Amino acid sequence: KSGNVRRATQDLDIDFINEEINASKMFLNNNSKKSFVATTFDLYDLMAKEFNLNHSFAYYIKRDTDFIHESILKEDVNINAIFVGLGKTNTEILKNVIINNQFVKLTNNKYKTSEVNYYLYDENKNRLNSKLIQNLLNNFDLESLNKNDYFDLPEKVANIKDVECINVKTKEFINDLNNKFSSSSDYTFIFIGLSSPLENASIAKELMLKLKFKNKVIFYNIDNKSDDILSMKNNNLIPYGFKNEMIKSSIITNDSLIEKAQKIDDSYNSIALENSSFYKKPIYEQLSSLYNAISLKMRLNLLGLDLNKNGEKVNEEEFFKDYINYNENDNNYNSYLTSSMKMTICYIEHLRWNSLYLLNGFMPMSKEEYNNRFNTLQSSIQKDYINKKHACIASYTGLDEYTKYRISLDTNIDNLSENELLNKYNVYVYDFISIKDIYKKEIFDNNEYIVKIGEIDERL
Repeated sequence: KSGNVRRATQDLDIDFINEEINASKMFLNNNSKKSFVATTFDLYDLMAKEFNLNHSFAYYIKRDTDFIHESILKEDVNINAIFVGLGKTNTEILKNVIINNQFVKLTNNKYKTSEVNYYLYDENKNRLNSKLIQNLLNNFDLESLNKNDYFDLPEKVANIKDVECINVKTKEFINDLNNKFSSSSDYTFIFIGLSSPLENASIAKELMLKLKFKNKVIFYNIDNKSDDILSMKNNNLIPYGFKNEMIKSSIITNDSLIEKAQKIDDSYNSIALENSSFYKKPIYEQLSSLYNAISLKMRLNLLGLDLNKNGEKVNEEEFFKDYINYNENDNNYNSYLTSSMKMTICYIEHLRWNSLYLLNGFMPMSKEEYNNRFNTLQSSIQKDYINKKHACIASYTGLDEYTKYRISLDTNIDNLSENELLNKYNVYVYDFISIKDIYKKEIFDNNEYIVKIGEIDERL
């Protein structure tokens, strides 16, 4: 109690039915005139975020010249993700896994996206007809757009290879998987979320025993950590979900994650010359910083590093010299378009950003739409949150088109040089900001550090 303000917490069992809220317990009685603030959350979203904060595909992939080198996948390496069961938990996990696990390859010194191959199976056909899966199958209808009207359109965020209603508890299903994934250069991640925790664990154990291909990790959904009966015996079997343990203030509010997101947002403000606080920004900009913070683990894992309280620490000088090969004086526009670790990091981060916006219902903004906004607005020209359009939803090279198009509209009353104009409108800097400022802004917990992680055999 502080003055006339009383602070308390109360668990409410709330169901969302026809957009109305029915609460089985009321915080205040009907006669009270006092006001209160309720914080709502999506349980399955919490579970998905917790998963990505603790796991990335990159963590489990061997970082050597045969698989991944300097954060780039080798040409013959494929990453596969198999989802067995597409209920509420796995559907949200699928969405977040797509956002968080983007990869690139380098062919003839040219970057290209390397989409994860997704295989989606369920015994319930209706679950396979969700809006999410249909959007992924149709690639958000991007192919229907006239390419000439847009900056170079974004790459696919996921490669949906198979969607099938099938009984996964059969010998035929296992044989089919063994036939599909026989390459020794593949990495395959399997998510079991079909029904009860006991059955999920049983299916996971059987698949681990009967699937013949190497380089696989099987995640299985359980309600409580105490239900874990497999991972102590086999490190390739990893539980996730923990539905019954999500209702904790430390997980719901997750002050540590919010603090990281705010620090990333502060770095963004310093470039964009904005002054608005994190919570006063549009929700999608808050989400952008939040998912940027979540994906730090994946980007560090690609470098052979992690955020942890244990392990061999990497200091700032070593990080930028040995891992990033970054010189803070080399920040000109063309450095973001020249093959380097910096460009790799920016390319992957932009793929993640594109995925986040497309999976949240945004579409690219056409040049005509951009022109109309340019003629009527003073700021935020490139982003239209009402109609869910954004000019930067484009390929990595499309950002270069966008930047030069924006320069063509500049009257240049300050007589800036070409390089100065490029640097003025450079949007690539936002894709590098959280890595560039990771030490300066201390974008990690007080009790964690950037540490080296061992080779795969030490971790699995």
